[in-house]
Amino acid sequence: MSGTASDAPDDRRQRHHALGWQGDFATGFFEFLATQRNVPAKTLDARDLDASQCFVAGFLVASANPLDLKPLDSRGQGVWRMKGVELLQQAAKELPNDFAVQYALALVQAQALMSNAKAWCQVFRVPDAVLQHFPGAQRNLRPGAVESAVKATSCGGTALRVGAVPLRG
Repeated sequence: MSGTASDAPDDRRQRHHALGWQGDFATGFFEFLATQRNVPAKTLDARDLDASQCFVAGFLVASANPLDLKPLDSRGQGVWRMKGVELLQQAAKELPNDFAVQYALALVQAQALMSNAKAWCQVFRVPDAVLQHFPGAQRNLRPGAVESAVKATSCGGTALRVGAVPLRG
């Protein structure tokens, strides 16, 4: 894929849609968890979530706004003002041997790096380090899902350009 700085967000948006990263499903998830706990949804706190719930919540919050990875409500409280990466970091700390959790965190961290042209190598390296740490037999994701993510972070193996400056290739 090649492009200019002006069309890069559209290219990224297309990749996210292809990976299923679209829509706010985090709000419904938080409302469901609050209902289970008999607390108002707007007061739900990360301490109320177990590691698996933090993992799902982190992925959903990051997916709700994948281009800038902001929290659902920066003026809210508890989980509403947390970024997806923060929820994923909490899950990753509690589940260090879970490939899916570690890889999701790496992908969200890589996404955050995409706006920094000087960090483009890290967009590949951060998720790749997780792949290297977890051999295929230790991965709890479908191989096709991992392959799609690898293609997205490597830009399909083609040169990616911002303006006229090649960043990979």
